[in-house]
Amino acid sequence: MLGAFVVSRVVFLGFHLHHGPNLKEYRGWLQAAHAGRVPFVDFPIEYPPIAWWVMRSPGTTQAAAYDFRFRLIMGAADIGSFALLWWIVSRRRRRATLLVAAIYVACTIALEYVLYDSLDMLMLLAVLGGAAAWLRSETSAFPDSWRAVAYLSLAAGAAYKVIPIFALPFLVIGDLRTTADRRRVGWRAALALAGLAAPFAAAARTAGPGVLGFVRYHIARGLEIESTWATLVWITSRDPALHVASRFGSWELAGGLSAAFVALNWAAALGVLGALTWWALALKDRLDAGRNYLQILLALPAMLVVSKVFSTQYMLWAVPLLMLTAVEVAPDRRGLAAVGAASVAMAALSAVFYPFGIQYVAALSPWVMTVIALRNAIFLATVVWLVRLAVTRDRAIQAASGAPF
Repeated sequence: MLGAFVVSRVVFLGFHLHHGPNLKEYRGWLQAAHAGRVPFVDFPIEYPPIAWWVMRSPGTTQAAAYDFRFRLIMGAADIGSFALLWWIVSRRRRRATLLVAAIYVACTIALEYVLYDSLDMLMLLAVLGGAAAWLRSETSAFPDSWRAVAYLSLAAGAAYKVIPIFALPFLVIGDLRTTADRRRVGWRAALALAGLAAPFAAAARTAGPGVLGFVRYHIARGLEIESTWATLVWITSRDPALHVASRFGSWELAGGLSAAFVALNWAAALGVLGALTWWALALKDRLDAGRNYLQILLALPAMLVVSKVFSTQYMLWAVPLLMLTAVEVAPDRRGLAAVGAASVAMAALSAVFYPFGIQYVAALSPWVMTVIALRNAIFLATVVWLVRLAVTRDRAIQAASGAPF
């Protein structure tokens, strides 16, 4: 499996000749900055500051050189993520290590078109880094230091691509449950807050309040064509005016019940976050460090289900999190293999949509929308099944202990 990983990465970095639209957009922003325009002020950037620093880090606007250097950065993040995934699984369920590694390799090969052409591999590295540091704190002679690393890693991820911020509350809840000295938890939470705020403060020196423009951007967005909500609108709408609009650099579904589902999205996100928080609190003393790690894993895929955006590249970090969740809750190797098969199917369907089906989206092609609907249905079913397995396990532990749940 290591051989397959190494060979595929050599091929992707050495013979990867297409120039993805994401890289063209990043390079365009860098060209604007080199022309003297101020990022976040003179031209909008849809990401937090760390992402902008990564996008400008190749240091050149020459297309071939920029693309190659950017891919090297994402390639390094890919290697780091694979190593962390291997380390975590080998310590949580050793016999599953090769299977999880094989699923990772298979899915990233299927998603090769976006693997190194988007920002998502560094986000995966930040999330896995936080999870690994949290687990390492259980066995280390310096648990407080490792937990601080976990906080900082997830905070950096949130200052890079926002969504890891939804894992931070569960880090705090688990820390409070498993640390006797509440002051240490407070210091770590303050450290995470400082780590999250520092990149914004640094960028605000030139951009001012414009550095928060990405928040307005995401609030204003509609239903991205790959989202679960867009699938629901497409399935349920009988509106002849239903159409695809090109907005905010992506395809969005407009008409029908789309406006209603945009509003529902926010309520659903709060509901999912609230339910996960209630669940964690209801576990009380049963929420040890290992169980809290599972809650962190569940948070991001669950939030992705109700998100307005579910771009193809999100599968790059969603699949490893689903596999790590399965490692924790699947009762046997058969269950783990089922999640793996679902992950490969989702990656393959995502790859069919992008790049092959994207040209038919504007016409709202039935076969393209069916591909997206199948991907989303499998993803939703997988998340629901994993949550059900986690609840079943919690209830079994509760029954054995006699504690209420």
